[in-house]
Amino acid sequence: MKEITDKNFNMTVARGYSVVDVWAAWCGPCKRLTPLLEGLEVEFKDRVNFFSLDFDSNPKIPESYSVMSIPTLLFFEDGFLINQTSGLKSRIILEELITETFSL
Repeated sequence: MKEITDKNFNMTVARGYSVVDVWAAWCGPCKRLTPLLEGLEVEFKDRVNFFSLDFDSNPKIPESYSVMSIPTLLFFEDGFLINQTSGLKSRIILEELITETFSL
């Protein structure tokens, strides 16, 4: 997953389908979620973009989307937030969320 920041966030999610993982280095569930998302990135290659945003280093974006806990996944279509979920989820649930959110 590519790392994004407050500075390049809007430009990065402006086109296509994007899943943004809001995480922190000290977050145990975040560490468990990362490999699941990396596997889904391979599965949805060329259809969905996957990005990670460090909560501690980039506070503006999480604040603007009312992220209250991490991990949080933000789902964007052409720059517009269309879904959001928090907490650790199984791979099956994540795959269903991506498929249903983006109508894949």
